[in-house]
Amino acid sequence: MPVWYNFIVNDEMGSWAVVATYDEEFESFYLWTGGEEACLLIPDWKSENKEDNIWGFFVKEDPEAGSCPFIAEQNWTYASYTYDEEDMSPISIVGPWGNDWMFMEAEPFALQYPEWFSEFEAALYGDSGSSAGEEEEPVWYNFIVNEEEIGSWAVVATWDMEFELFYLWTGEDEVCVLTPDWKSDNKEDNIWGFFVSEDPSVGSCPFVEEYGFTYSSYTFDNDTMAPLSMVGPWGNDWMFWEPEGFALQYPEWFAEFQDEREAQGESMDSDDKEGDEPFWYNFIV
Repeated sequence: MPVWYNFIVNDEMGSWAVVATYDEEFESFYLWTGGEEACLLIPDWKSENKEDNIWGFFVKEDPEAGSCPFIAEQNWTYASYTYDEEDMSPISIVGPWGNDWMFMEAEPFALQYPEWFSEFEAALYGDSGSSAGEEEEPVWYNFIVNEEEIGSWAVVATWDMEFELFYLWTGEDEVCVLTPDWKSDNKEDNIWGFFVSEDPSVGSCPFVEEYGFTYSSYTFDNDTMAPLSMVGPWGNDWMFWEPEGFALQYPEWFAEFQDEREAQGESMDSDDKEGDEPFWYNFIV
């Protein structure tokens, strides 16, 4: 399972790709076009402190991963990169033809470009698609955190391709069911928040009974549809973080998350949730 991944799109070229890393230290990434092309991306760190982020990526070829023809054909050996300085989330990367490709998280990508998302799934799983019981890579994931008031983190996840069902996981084995409160029949309008409930087959959600936590308001970026915050059981805001930014900003919490997954045998992929890895998940802190 990748530690982090995002889609990148360029409307002028009418195409998409995926940038992903399986490296917890974020020392190597891969660009995958959905075809046979796969390029190795090595971060060009701004300093020894990774919280300073990167200038861009050195582009190389890894024969074991696939062919990267853009190096020889377009002399593409470096990709400049921009990011949001507040939350470290990626904004754009310069492609082989010198144009900007915009990063998109999986949920807004699936909603805004359903045909491209279908292409991604077909390329990933083949024409037959994925079936229950097969491992599926998450489409996208993030963390959520509340640093100042609570000093803690959690995970929001979904195994549902239609984004109709989410789970909140605290790392202490509390699991709450989150059902989206859609603004309209058009999912591109996004949601007002989540209805919170308990599913005993998945785990205990004590916040419903103890704090009357039955609804969680939600905010998002109107331009990118990316999640910004959700209201927790005590009425305070928990901010969404992408895994890369979370791992750099909160290395101790990220290590806790990794330890929890190892200790539980990556139980987030348990049979209670159809045996699949989440299509989407985010951390909250």
